[in-house]
Amino acid sequence: MKRISTLIVILAISVSSLMAQNLEIKGSVYDFDSAEPLYPAAVQVFSIAGTDTVYVNGVSTEEDGTFSLGGLKAGNYMARTTFLGYNENDKNFTLRSGTQTTDLGRISLRSDGITLQTVAISAVAAKVQIDNDTVMFNSAAFKLPEGSSVEDLIRKLPGVQISSDGNITVNGKTVQKILVNGKEFFNDDPSVALTQLTADMIERVKAYDKQSDLARQTGIDDGEETTVLDLQVQRGMAKGWFGNLNVGGGRPLSVEDFDVSTLYQVNASLNRFDEDKQFTVIGSASQSSGGMGGMRGGGRGGMMGGGGGGISTSYSAGVNFAMNLGQEVSQDNYQYEVGGSVNWSHNDNESSSKSSGENFYAAGNAPGIIDHTWNNRQSENGSGSNSISGQMRIEWNKDNYTSLLFQPQFSYSKSDSWNKSNSRTFKADPYQFASNPLDTNSIYKTRSDIPTQYGDVFASFTIEPGSLDPEADLIDSLKYLYDQSIWNIQNSNSKNTSTNTSYSGNLQFVRRFGNRGRNISIRGTYNINNSESEQFSRSEQFSHNFIRNTGLYVPHDTLLNRFNRNPSDRNSYSIQGTYSEPISTGTYLQVSYQFSYSAQNSDRATYNMADELANLWGNPDWIYEDNQLIRDEKLSTNSFYYNYDQNAQLQFRKNSTDNTYNFTVGLSVLPQYSKMNYSGLGVKDTLLSRTVFNWTPTVQFRYRFTRQEQFNIRYNGRSSQPSMQQLLDINDDTDPFRVSSGNPGLKPTFNNSLSLGYQKYNPVTMGSFNINTSVSNTLRQIQNKTNLQPNGGTESRPENMDGFFANWNGNASFMYNYTFPDDRYSITTNTSGNYRHQESWAQIMDGDAQLRKSNTTGASERLSFEYRDDYLSISLDGNLNYSHSTNDLQPERNMDTYDYSYGTSIMAYIPWRNMRLGTDLNMNSRRGYDSEMNTDELVWNASVSFSFLKGNKATLQLTAYDILHQRSTVQRSMSATSRTDTENKNINSFFMASVIYRLSIFGDRNARQSMSGRGMGNFGGGYRGGMGGFGGGMGGFGGGGRF
Repeated sequence: MKRISTLIVILAISVSSLMAQNLEIKGSVYDFDSAEPLYPAAVQVFSIAGTDTVYVNGVSTEEDGTFSLGGLKAGNYMARTTFLGYNENDKNFTLRSGTQTTDLGRISLRSDGITLQTVAISAVAAKVQIDNDTVMFNSAAFKLPEGSSVEDLIRKLPGVQISSDGNITVNGKTVQKILVNGKEFFNDDPSVALTQLTADMIERVKAYDKQSDLARQTGIDDGEETTVLDLQVQRGMAKGWFGNLNVGGGRPLSVEDFDVSTLYQVNASLNRFDEDKQFTVIGSASQSSGGMGGMRGGGRGGMMGGGGGGISTSYSAGVNFAMNLGQEVSQDNYQYEVGGSVNWSHNDNESSSKSSGENFYAAGNAPGIIDHTWNNRQSENGSGSNSISGQMRIEWNKDNYTSLLFQPQFSYSKSDSWNKSNSRTFKADPYQFASNPLDTNSIYKTRSDIPTQYGDVFASFTIEPGSLDPEADLIDSLKYLYDQSIWNIQNSNSKNTSTNTSYSGNLQFVRRFGNRGRNISIRGTYNINNSESEQFSRSEQFSHNFIRNTGLYVPHDTLLNRFNRNPSDRNSYSIQGTYSEPISTGTYLQVSYQFSYSAQNSDRATYNMADELANLWGNPDWIYEDNQLIRDEKLSTNSFYYNYDQNAQLQFRKNSTDNTYNFTVGLSVLPQYSKMNYSGLGVKDTLLSRTVFNWTPTVQFRYRFTRQEQFNIRYNGRSSQPSMQQLLDINDDTDPFRVSSGNPGLKPTFNNSLSLGYQKYNPVTMGSFNINTSVSNTLRQIQNKTNLQPNGGTESRPENMDGFFANWNGNASFMYNYTFPDDRYSITTNTSGNYRHQESWAQIMDGDAQLRKSNTTGASERLSFEYRDDYLSISLDGNLNYSHSTNDLQPERNMDTYDYSYGTSIMAYIPWRNMRLGTDLNMNSRRGYDSEMNTDELVWNASVSFSFLKGNKATLQLTAYDILHQRSTVQRSMSATSRTDTENKNINSFFMASVIYRLSIFGDRNARQSMSGRGMGNFGGGYRGGMGGFGGGMGGFGGGGRF
């Protein structure tokens, strides 16, 4: 009995000791002025021993501002609470062993809003934070010049890239929408938010996969996710009207640029973002170049390599609104939610480009034909367009169980364009004969003009004895070699006009029943599209046609004058029903059925024109008459195509009770029936029908270690069918140099995609890292099997590729950033790698095409080190892209290329007049390319700005871009069968003077002060993180490729 009593005492003491070591605190964090919860605020706990404080642990708040932290021992502590844009709060407290949970109560933080006459109170801002599956970027950690746009801010975010055509990717995922405070902003046009909103308005940028409206309303994940960027407007600005007016003018620094002497851009916006309402009016006018990045003060940096170009004159205006009406029926859901936008734009563009490339063929084509050809092309283009579009979103939530959503859209556009081009295909490298293969006047005049890498191209020629001018004889021989190397010449002119009108919408009804997860939904959609286009074209074609049995090339020329008219109508409708049933706690079963119908009618009429009429079509005053045109029945086509599609889906989902993990597995079966009536290209009234069966499996698993750490894995499979046009057994020789035919024997393809991701964020050290990897392959991928024609053109036919690994690719990326303890230094690294294996058919003349295998391996590293204090920001950046490509049929064409850049960005803040002095200097280099592309470009930009007027509401900024005239706009594209280098004519060197005026009325004091100077361009806040220069990444003033 004594032993038992002793044991009980020991156990009691042990339990008491364990409880004393597992004490807990809780509390909540709020804004002092607005009483709004702050999320995610950081709460750091320090133990106090005498005068020493030692860090113990930390936690971040939930969305409602609450927090809790366990695992603490009895003793004296201090809780330090911090949040971006607020003064920190220190609170002492004592934990006693008798009290399991200690409530720290309500912790209120005051905004650290500053006036321009005072020195700022330093605030700590992590560049990146991760909360569940949301990656958050604190905009204050990325300093930018005055007037910078949201696009300039996004270009600087780790793991985020904007391509030359404006597409945004976050850790490899394509962003499909940009939201503002969680609401749609100008529907599906991200460019509006990028260009019309300013960076100083934004407090935080969130990147996450947004669930579909159906998944959000039913609570059951349907796998239909959209990657979005959600712009969170600064607190305080959501209480009044604010806006910006940015007026800029300048001129190119190079006189040869499009004969343009004046550049300008005007951007204006007026916004109101209340808690329940959003309203935005925007307008812009500009004359700018693709090389200018929109003249927005940033966004141009990055590696070498261009995008589009030319000179553009554009005007746009738009209105966007969103509002919540009635009572809040659940968190963030109101009885009525209404939003919409209307946008108008006009654009005129002129551009010119030139390109050179090689096409690789199978060896041993024919006597006299080597294993590849060279091609050169020069073109000029012009276009003009007017468009207007609108959309609305009307949602009615009767209560927490019943909702109705209606989303109508419309658009109308009218455009015209013209094109002039000159191209040549060569049987030998033309640069050994001429510096510009498209200009016979550029044929080398002396032996010394010939580039040394080509050796002596006259070795096979013998000089006649007694020649009075041997050098002239050699030059004559060079001209002869040049003429003999030409396989074909194409000169073309075209003019196009088109109109397009569309109406679409969807209606969705959801009813949730008593038990969580049981619901039924019905969804219907419609889409009506009408378009019409007309094209005049004139094409002069000359070729040396190869005669197989003689081995000779016979000259042949063709003149084509054509007019095409193509009206087209497309209508589609669908209806879908979904039912979800909870099987047990956290376990759901969902069944869905969808029926879709679509019909498309196209009637392309092709007419031939006499030469005397063709010479008139370029005259804008000439109106053709139908009787002046001769219909070409062979090239005119008519098709009526309709589909009946079904989609039956079964999905099983398991959620853990503590929300630690969720698991989803699903299968969709898709029976389809298609029918097409086709006439044209020598075929009359062909009726083709097809019944197919596709299927799509889905598996997804997500595990959350904590709110800041998670792992996820996802698999998708998708079966798809070839198009009806690909199945038509017809020969399309509309273009004699690009003949194509169909293949009735094509089989469906199947794509496998597997992705894994791991994210972690430490709220105490403000460090984060993100790992993503994915692999995908396509079975029976459709590739064109191409044969060379005697005229040097191609004739292609689609074929399925065999093998599980015939076409597959994989990629991986790693992002890490860390801020050192003294808050002034930070480092960010982005590392990625990719591999692609591609099989295709090598082109050949006569006989079977040979299978070609190509492999491309790539690796990139982007490293940034930054220093920042209240008056100075310095960024040191380095970027390396490596690519290794191999080709099994022509190993001598294997390539190892390096694109790298390094440089620095410096910005200094002087309190007088809020002055900022900035400059960046970057060396952009290429290696491993042809000699003319292995270049070094030193790009230097500089800027100075200062504020004036009462409250410093106006800012004058002077900026010079590419002062040394070094920037080029050359880009390379490669495939298994070709290589192409393209240079676009752009304005890269220019000077701009801009006046930026900020309007802020009816907002609170902190909001007005923020718009007056605390925002992105002011160093007064002393925020953590880096500036990175005048644009994204390496490039300084303008951004990763929008040339």
